[in-house]
Amino acid sequence: MTESRLESLQQKIVVLVRGVLGRGTEQAAQVTSDIELIRSGVLDSLSLLQLFVRIQEEFEIDLNPACITEQNFATPSAIAEMLEPLVNGIDLDLPR
Repeated sequence: MTESRLESLQQKIVVLVRGVLGRGTEQAAQVTSDIELIRSGVLDSLSLLQLFVRIQEEFEIDLNPACITEQNFATPSAIAEMLEPLVNGIDLDLPR
């Protein structure tokens, strides 16, 4: 995956996180590709599961729930790196 493609995937994840948090909220506005999602409390257990479901729906992929780890979901960038091999070849045009 090229750097620009990985960046597009990161941005797509940022959009999904903002959607889970509620677009237009102050917390959603602060989400960047490097924000700590779990350690900083941006995502709680329920919002983490909501994000997991939205990722599967958005990319039309099936993820093993075992992939929900603090390491894999640490930041939007970490999520993008985990997903990169699974979404190779999927159109990442923003917004969707």
